[in-house]
Amino acid sequence: MATPGVTAVAATVSAAFPGEPADKIAARIRGSVMRVSELEDICKSGGIVRLDKALAGDTDPVIKEAHVNGNSVTLTGFFFGGQPGNVSAAGLACEVASWNDEEITFTLPEGITEGEQKIEVFSETGRSGCIYKGLPSKALLYDRLPLPGRSVSGTPGTYTVTSSEFDDTFYCNEI
Repeated sequence: MATPGVTAVAATVSAAFPGEPADKIAARIRGSVMRVSELEDICKSGGIVRLDKALAGDTDPVIKEAHVNGNSVTLTGFFFGGQPGNVSAAGLACEVASWNDEEITFTLPEGITEGEQKIEVFSETGRSGCIYKGLPSKALLYDRLPLPGRSVSGTPGTYTVTSSEFDDTFYCNEI
């Protein structure tokens, strides 16, 4: 039963960092996970929360969102580090345009394919964090993602779809 344990960690970390927003507290917890290969497929974190790491600020980078604009991607999150590290998309090195502790902007490498790709951040200390981001064509996104809770029968247009797992623009060219 992980929930009571993680709840206790969240309460302890919140008390140790009063006034810190909830998303940063959650990032401290996610960034303190010790990865365990046996847990990769059975829990979201892929490991075990380490309270000592969360309290010490010994956290891995945590990517909150990835926003794609053409070939430019902006990552927001926490604990990227003050000095530039490295970013890869689909295992290919990316050119970093700007970097600070909570935001990184980089250019996607030539030849990257459409579809869900692993985007990984390596801080200057070598710690890493990742997010899987869809880099689909308009047609692919239409095939994969229905509009939640609304019907758009016969109405072409642009719609924004937002959830905790996906934040992107939905293009509907044909119904």
